[in-house]
Amino acid sequence: NERCRFHHDIGMALLSNIQATDSDEILFSTVHQINRSASLLLGYPAETRLSMAELNLKAGSRAIQCSYFMSAFSYLQVGAELLPADSWKEHGKLCADLHFLLSRAAYALGKIDDASLTLKGCIEEMENVELNDKLD
Repeated sequence: NERCRFHHDIGMALLSNIQATDSDEILFSTVHQINRSASLLLGYPAETRLSMAELNLKAGSRAIQCSYFMSAFSYLQVGAELLPADSWKEHGKLCADLHFLLSRAAYALGKIDDASLTLKGCIEEMENVELNDKLD
């Protein structure tokens, strides 16, 4: 899809400049553009998907701090969707942080069932995987 590729290219161009600033607005704009191409990202290697999940975690966390709960929910949801299938085993902290904040944003939006299901799923995953070293 040409439009999807266009958003991807804009997001990646913004991403190359994101380290030079600590601006929430630039972070949010970058992640928004990249997320509009999330369907492309799903075909990327696991390492790239994990980097994009981390970027969504950063944006989601900042959005919660600013009380932008709808944006936070969107960022964190995409971040969780980008995680490769075996992420809980190798990237437990990232997975736990994404899902915990996703449940927090859902709760703040009044999506109590979503918040509960997300948190329950997070707890179940944490119980199923040895996370001793992965959460440090």
